[in-house]
Amino acid sequence: MRPLNCVVPSVLVAIQSAPLWPSPIWPDPLAGHSNSWEYHYQYLCARLERSGAQGLGSEPMTETSATELDGRRARTERGRTAAIDAMIDLVQEGHRPVTAEQVAARAQVSISSLFRYFEGLQDLQAHTIDRFTERYASSFEITDYCCGDRPARIASYVASRIALYQLIGPMARLARARAYEHPNLKDLLHRMRINQTHQALVHLEADPDVAQTIATLTSFECWDQLANDHLRNEAQIAAIWASALHALLDSTDRSATLESADLI
Repeated sequence: MRPLNCVVPSVLVAIQSAPLWPSPIWPDPLAGHSNSWEYHYQYLCARLERSGAQGLGSEPMTETSATELDGRRARTERGRTAAIDAMIDLVQEGHRPVTAEQVAARAQVSISSLFRYFEGLQDLQAHTIDRFTERYASSFEITDYCCGDRPARIASYVASRIALYQLIGPMARLARARAYEHPNLKDLLHRMRINQTHQALVHLEADPDVAQTIATLTSFECWDQLANDHLRNEAQIAAIWASALHALLDSTDRSATLESADLI
């Protein structure tokens, strides 16, 4: 173990970018948790790694040390990715709540490494939802977008929404549960809802008010309630939504026809 005085120059760099104590990863060493130099050293190593400080000593960066640093960063990124993928798999498999021990075991990393990669489980969950959205981006699209007559478009819209919600169900519930704690996640959900409204506007050729109503009617929250509270199966939900969409769009057509007649 290197003496603590060799660490001090890098510690000063780390302090400028992140507070050292208290930390959600390591307890405050002044609070009676540990008084050993080994504990302090390991704590500082973890914080320096998270803050991006270049090494633990004051020696100039050499080609060899730069290569080692790149290797550590690559290992860290692989560990982060493995942990995020592990969290996705565990959530989708129905594990609730997912524990740090489960994630570490699935990702094949240590608990201490896991909490060097992330500030805590909530931070990991937020990164997990971002990666999940990227991984399944194509599932948020409508099949046969803007193709066919109205009945065909309604059928493809309803089928695409149901297939999406069946795929993302566990992760979507986690996202909504964490949205109020994570502003970025709340903004992501908002943007997804706006995008779904736009899809209804274009694909179903609906006016803005009707498109907003359709997006709400066919939202994940509505599907979740029909499937889990009212115990409706896939075919029943599809029939309910298709009937409602036909009624909404046909009603809009009739209103437009009456307005045209009044103008004449």
